[in-house]
Amino acid sequence: AVEALARRSRAPAARLVRPALPLLAAVLRHVAVYVGSDSGISHLAAAVGAPSVVLFTGATQAWHPWASNARPLVVTTGTLDEPDVARVLGAVNELLA
Repeated sequence: AVEALARRSRAPAARLVRPALPLLAAVLRHVAVYVGSDSGISHLAAAVGAPSVVLFTGATQAWHPWASNARPLVVTTGTLDEPDVARVLGAVNELLA
C-alpha cells in the first residue's frame, strides 16, 4: 500500500527505517504531510503538529489522534482497495493545498 501511494502521489515521499525517536520527532515536525497506519508513530506525528492522514480499520478508529491536524480514515485491510487509495490521496492533496 505504501508503494502504491508513493507511486501515485505528486509529492516526493521519504521513508525512514528505524530512526531514533528524537530524530523521528524532529523530522515529523517538518514534513508537509505524514501518512501512516494506527501506530505510535502516527500519534507522535499528530502530537508534534504534522498534517497527518492516519489509516484505521473500523474496529480501531476509536483510537484515532484527536489533534485537529490529523485526518483519520477507515480503510480495508488485506488487499489494496482502489477506492481507499483514492481517498487517501484525496486527503493528502487536501492537506498539501
